Amino acid sequence: MASGTQRNELCPCGSGKKYKKCCLLKEQTTRPLSREVLGQACRQAISLLMEYALSTAKPLEAPPLGRPIPELPDEATQDSFEHELVTPWLLYHWVPPDPRDQTIPSERTVAARFLKQEADGLDGITRRFIEAARLEPFSYWQVESVSPGAGVLLKDLVTGEERSVADLSVSRSASPWDIFFAQVVGIDGLYIFNGLGVYSLSPDRFRLRIDEFATDIGRRVGKAADRISLLEHQTEFMNHYLHFVDEILNPRMPELVNMDGDKLVLAKSRFSFLPAQREGVMEALGKLRDVHEEDDKDGAAKFVWVAKPKSKAHQDEVVKGIITVGPDWLECECNSEARDRALRRRLLRPLGASLTHENTNLKPFHPGMAAAGKSPESDQEDSGKLDLSTLSPKDRTALEAVLEQKYMAWLDTEVPMLGGKTPRQTARTPQGKARVAAMINDWENMQNRRPNPQFQFDFNKLRAELQIAPE
Repeated sequence: MASGTQRNELCPCGSGKKYKKCCLLKEQTTRPLSREVLGQACRQAISLLMEYALSTAKPLEAPPLGRPIPELPDEATQDSFEHELVTPWLLYHWVPPDPRDQTIPSERTVAARFLKQEADGLDGITRRFIEAARLEPFSYWQVESVSPGAGVLLKDLVTGEERSVADLSVSRSASPWDIFFAQVVGIDGLYIFNGLGVYSLSPDRFRLRIDEFATDIGRRVGKAADRISLLEHQTEFMNHYLHFVDEILNPRMPELVNMDGDKLVLAKSRFSFLPAQREGVMEALGKLRDVHEEDDKDGAAKFVWVAKPKSKAHQDEVVKGIITVGPDWLECECNSEARDRALRRRLLRPLGASLTHENTNLKPFHPGMAAAGKSPESDQEDSGKLDLSTLSPKDRTALEAVLEQKYMAWLDTEVPMLGGKTPRQTARTPQGKARVAAMINDWENMQNRRPNPQFQFDFNKLRAELQIAPE
């Protein structure tokens, strides 16, 4: 290295960061073998290999992936997917089936056959690039750090290797802990993406399954996974990533529940009464246990139903429903069908002779409602969304306190990913603390990537509880 500094030593620039996470990429990109030269060799190699594949007696066939290539949202993304992922995979890794030949790396890939027949006519850099790429598998890479304007430090989640990748566009869009499905190819210590999946994978959603996949590959390899051993499993890698692409394109809504364990549903029941009975309705509501009157809003009286949830993990009271009383109507709102039924029963005991039930409206709750104040279907209908900006300062403060309490309660919640232990219990050992720290990083990354969030939790509060260094 130009500076003589080792990757894991402190950076000479005085930033306090490790050299690999600070100035390494900037120094690499000033070498004679630059990012531009390597990029030109990458493009030249693809062009030559494609021309060769189309002109030989063994032309490229449809990708033997056991699943169709997914239809992506637009033509540009589809072209990018095929040119930047499928084509490099076919040229460098696809091996026509032949039970007699199990050699790894295979001599029957397009790249291997091309080198055998055409290598003498190649310039040195292009030949070296093809030789390097045919030995480099696609894998899952996690962003360890970002060097804006230079590139990213990546860690292979299967082999554990780290590589500094020079890529301007990725350095502008990537965040720590993002996961890429990619082929990372380099010469003389400078690495670039030769193949890259069109969608990065959020760690909170995909890393557990990627870890399980990596463990399974390692078990079948029968030794510590290395780059050559992964070549044998490239079709499995590609199919595994394509499954994630299908999931991203066709997401399944998660089953969301409230603190009572009820499925989240926006439930609104409306009643009518005679205007002369309003005073009696107000008096009866004021006598109900766990129901408290709030400030009037737009000429209507407001009451809240506050009680402890059924969940034993949450002992503090929560708002279970809201009651609004107009001149001749009453409306109650809850976040589950069960709570709506319970609140209606509470109302009808003292007010059954006065109230006439008009209707009950149930709407599915979408994850985006609380996060961004907008339902995925809001272009078609906006009813039912939760917009924190419409709340009074008092109500918003109360709601944010509840949300923060839910985040902090995670510390003492049994987590399946931690073997049924709580994060607080797990963090008692150095290894467990590192695992919990990674989970907090994943969670924070998910929040930071969310568009227009209305509530931002300070994850350093979780780290402080577990004596993990702040980020």
